[in-house]
Amino acid sequence: MFSVDAKVGVYPLLFDLSGSSESQTLTIYAGESNMNYIISDGAIEILSIDSVSNVVTGRIDAFSEDETFVNGNFEATFCR
Repeated sequence: MFSVDAKVGVYPLLFDLSGSSESQTLTIYAGESNMNYIISDGAIEILSIDSVSNVVTGRIDAFSEDETFVNGNFEATFCR
């Protein structure tokens, strides 16, 4: 799960407790362990936003220290 601006671009992941930067994280759910993992290393890239078909495409390359990672392309339908 993630949230980014509705525009094409690269969104680096960052978790900043100091408040000097805006944090951008990715949360993934592992059903077998019933755990949520908050990932703050890597990036999310939005490649296109089709407002006629309500489809966004992009790719994610994100990882954490403990071999938890996501790497691949996605296409998702969005609601207005």
